[in-house]
Amino acid sequence: MFVRRSEYALAYSKIKEASISGGCVVHIFVALDPDALCACKLLSRLLKADFISHKIRPVSGYRDLENANQTILEKNEDLKFLILLNCGNMVDLSFYLKSDEDISVYVIDSHRPYNLDNLYRDNRIYIFDDGDIEDDMGKIHDAWFALESLPLSDEENASSESDKASDGDGEENNEDGLLDPSELPKRSRRRYSTETEQRRVHRKNIIRKKKEYHYVLAEYYDTGSWYGESITNILYSLASMLGREDNDMLWLAIIGLTCLEVHCRSSKKYFDRSYNLLKDEVNRLNPLPLDRTNIGRPHGKTPYDQSIRLEDEFRFMLIRHWSLYNAMLHSAYVGSRLHIWSEEGRKRLHKLLAKMGLSLVECKQTYIHMDMNLKKTLKSSLQRFAPLYGLDDVIFHSFTRTYGFKCTLSASDVAYAISALLEVGGTGTFLQAKNVTKEPDMTDEQYLEKFEEEQKQGWLKNFYDAYDALDNVDALEKALKLAMNMQRSIVRTGIALLEKRSIKALRSFRIGLITEGPDIRIFQHPLALTKLSLWVAEAIREQEKELGKLKHLPLVLAVMIEEKNSYLIVGTATSAFTSNDDEDDGHGHNRFGVAFQEVASMTSATLQMDCFEASVIECKKADLGLFLESLSLKTLQ
Repeated sequence: MFVRRSEYALAYSKIKEASISGGCVVHIFVALDPDALCACKLLSRLLKADFISHKIRPVSGYRDLENANQTILEKNEDLKFLILLNCGNMVDLSFYLKSDEDISVYVIDSHRPYNLDNLYRDNRIYIFDDGDIEDDMGKIHDAWFALESLPLSDEENASSESDKASDGDGEENNEDGLLDPSELPKRSRRRYSTETEQRRVHRKNIIRKKKEYHYVLAEYYDTGSWYGESITNILYSLASMLGREDNDMLWLAIIGLTCLEVHCRSSKKYFDRSYNLLKDEVNRLNPLPLDRTNIGRPHGKTPYDQSIRLEDEFRFMLIRHWSLYNAMLHSAYVGSRLHIWSEEGRKRLHKLLAKMGLSLVECKQTYIHMDMNLKKTLKSSLQRFAPLYGLDDVIFHSFTRTYGFKCTLSASDVAYAISALLEVGGTGTFLQAKNVTKEPDMTDEQYLEKFEEEQKQGWLKNFYDAYDALDNVDALEKALKLAMNMQRSIVRTGIALLEKRSIKALRSFRIGLITEGPDIRIFQHPLALTKLSLWVAEAIREQEKELGKLKHLPLVLAVMIEEKNSYLIVGTATSAFTSNDDEDDGHGHNRFGVAFQEVASMTSATLQMDCFEASVIECKKADLGLFLESLSLKTLQ
């Protein structure tokens, strides 16, 4: 079943009613991604305000959901609600969560496509609708319910097969000479009655309709995976309906939306719709001060100023916190269009800066130390000269928040910071390239189990580091350094792949293998590998556009995990940045999830699809060749 936007408050009221009995009635399962993190923080604040006890459980994949049956659901009489944040939308949850009839499952997830059994069956699984189910899925709704209402034809097929089998047996007996055809009685020609003929026509109509409805549903699933509205925005809508919205919740909603935008998961349709709503909320909750005497302050007007303001952002990563030159050099958007991996590309960047009247000495200073007049004219200069270098969309709408006299952070700054914390944690563990030690008496299975457990514990620690940082501006500022190091690693590895021509073209996609290098452990996290894949895919796409190619192959990147003797693989669609097409559901539908499932079912390769991202899979090293060969036969565009 699904919950309409107008029914959010009613669904929440059921949690409040159940909490009266006492005990921990709510468990929140949170995926390890930035939008889910912000949504969890916002939801937790709502529950705390109503004195509803709850537990937060980060989950890294579907195995964690299955394990919850033994660790959480069994013999837990207090539990009444499971809330899944950014996980569970694309699979039939009844196979993963064997919950009692007393437990309701709320799924708030931006992953698409929906699993239609979750959506339309009466099984105490409630999908929160961001508007697409009610507005855009009418045809799919009708097809699903029509299939459910049509009579089953299995018995008829079984009877016809048994008739054919009996006919076949008779023929075999005849061939063996057991019966002489002359001894068989003559059969009169069968005459069909009108009623029989009507039944035959009726069965044919049912079969035809079933094929039509199956085609509608198959077409919905086969388009691939994409993303809907930010789930933090969905929960902010709930807070607004309850009259609980405030600046902190609004800032979380803004960060959630920006996370989707900077990580190329938001379409123009969803971004514009959410941005316009959040813009109105910012103006309502943050009115401009009547006293304009201190309007020139760089940060807050008072030590306690926590206001949010509308401000256009450049697609230059963390521009306020390092130099303009580094921000442009490490930007995926700028780097892919100027080809900064080559000497010629860097010269193009220098020419752009020169046309804007900026010297390299000035640009390589920390941004806050740049000449104030140059910073004031930066936006107008970019709007004038950037289109000459293919940078037509270098500015996008965003928000900033002041933290007293301390600092001002943009929404994209916080998005990059918490992403870095999720990937490497507050101490930058993977940046130190620490390996899990193998004891002499350990078997390979024991070592693998130890490695996976330590990896999972590390990811959980990273989650809580990022969760706490959302309330701690000092932790966010420290995390900005991690984000810079992460982006340097992405650009460094991406340039190495391009310069060494390590990206090979196969029949239906390009493949790149990362088997060594100083940053290899960083990319063993799915989110980090996805960011690298987007950077490389966009660079190749822009390179091919200049050569006049109109069709571009999608990209597969695989990183070696030596401890597990396997590859972590990510598939990326051809388009990385926001489409200007209002009808587009995302940054191009990614068909790798569908293709991975088909390859897994048709080959003997050892594969593991445990990640909530459909385009992420793990493959044993020995089976990589077989996997890629089978994948190359699939249609991925």
